[in-house]
Amino acid sequence: MQKSKHIKLMDRGSVMDLICPRCGSEYLHHTGAVFFERGEDAASVVKIVVDGASTTTSIDPGADNPSSRRHGMFVKFECEQCSGPGGVLQLNIAQHKGATELSWTFSPRMPISD
Repeated sequence: MQKSKHIKLMDRGSVMDLICPRCGSEYLHHTGAVFFERGEDAASVVKIVVDGASTTTSIDPGADNPSSRRHGMFVKFECEQCSGPGGVLQLNIAQHKGATELSWTFSPRMPISD
């Protein structure tokens, strides 16, 4: 998995479009979201997963929480240009010491088959 702190946007006048960190396309579709509710440095985390029409809530150790100490979330995306089966592309939002941090986590670009 690769991480990137560079969040690129395309100015569309009244809105800004996210740009895919793998290929530079602006054609991204969000496919779900995961939320982590955590008190500062708490051992467990409430994890809420929204995937299509289903929602699950669980108590989790917080291993995939983008924040190492507090609340976090990530939004899952598919890119029309470069996403393939199993191609992870997620926008992370984390709270850290009063600041909100943004980053991408993504698998390398999938090879195009002939």
